[in-house]
Amino acid sequence: CGHCVSRAPQLRCMFKCPQAALALDQQAILGMIPMPGKPCFEEKQVTDFELLMQLGTQTAYWRMLVGTVYAALALATLLPLAFSLMLGAAKGAGIAKSLIPYSRVPTVISTAAAVFTFPFVFMITIIVQNVVGTWLTLVGIILLLIAFLASMKPGTLKAETTAEMLKRQKFLGKVGAGAGLVALVIFVVVFVVSDLASAMFDLLKEQDLTLSTDDLKALGSQTTWAVVNTVCGVLGKSMISTVFFSDAVVSLMYRFHKGEDNDPFSIQCARTKLVDDLNSLFPGQQDCKAVAPADEPRSAAVSPTELADQHKAMVLAKIKNVATVGSVSTRLQALELLQGRVQVRSAARQLGDESAQVASAVRKQLP
Repeated sequence: CGHCVSRAPQLRCMFKCPQAALALDQQAILGMIPMPGKPCFEEKQVTDFELLMQLGTQTAYWRMLVGTVYAALALATLLPLAFSLMLGAAKGAGIAKSLIPYSRVPTVISTAAAVFTFPFVFMITIIVQNVVGTWLTLVGIILLLIAFLASMKPGTLKAETTAEMLKRQKFLGKVGAGAGLVALVIFVVVFVVSDLASAMFDLLKEQDLTLSTDDLKALGSQTTWAVVNTVCGVLGKSMISTVFFSDAVVSLMYRFHKGEDNDPFSIQCARTKLVDDLNSLFPGQQDCKAVAPADEPRSAAVSPTELADQHKAMVLAKIKNVATVGSVSTRLQALELLQGRVQVRSAARQLGDESAQVASAVRKQLP
């Protein structure tokens, strides 16, 4: 070979002489060899080498690859955290739902958690299915998605009784556990019968990377520990988020229902009228039925007349309490109201005019 400068017989080719190869490559790239001699490699190899050198000198590609690596690391770190928060939100909503099963607020939160988490899980499963998926893994992925949605305990906007809530949660728990178990069995069977494991070992053998028995044991223990660490981390973070979401949902539920009860009578009537105006948009909706305090679903929704009667009774109860305390004028006014000289609706208006005195008196009487 005309390029080789070594006299040793075993270094007669530039591929075997690193010093000469490096010097000649640098000169060829810089154009310092006007009349190169006949090389000892083919033209196709030279073309591939030039393409490789062009790729190596383009920093934009390497920056993109480095950014991709960091993006994958960030996804692997933040995705389990997002799952933990969503699982905690669903669990916290379920705990709050057990306190007041008639409330629709926890159902809204748990359903929102399921809806917002499902796209992330669906995206990951689609990527896995497109890379190494078969029709059997597709069935397992569908069952896995069903198990995930069932674990979030979504529901309809229905004021459930305690028995209905427990029945629904028990059913969803059985569905989630069954679908998850079947999906796990399918994935294990696919991994055992597929050529993926054998292809990985063949690739290692081609690269002269042989694993001894000790190496296999160490790799198995490391993999097991990584899986256990990930699962425990997700469950631990979800339990911590469950505490915060339970407190937040209970507080939100209390403020929502208590705020509606404490709204002025005129606002409640106006709100009821506006809600009734929306009935034409949702005909035949069964989720808006009310539930009686005796844990029995009512046959019809509460009408505006019934709502007004309930608030009249509430105002009368407050008047009775005010009649025993407060200033002389307030007590006389309450006694007059009790004797029927003024209607209940105007009574509510008059009580609202003297909100400071009445509120103070009612606060002392009501628990």
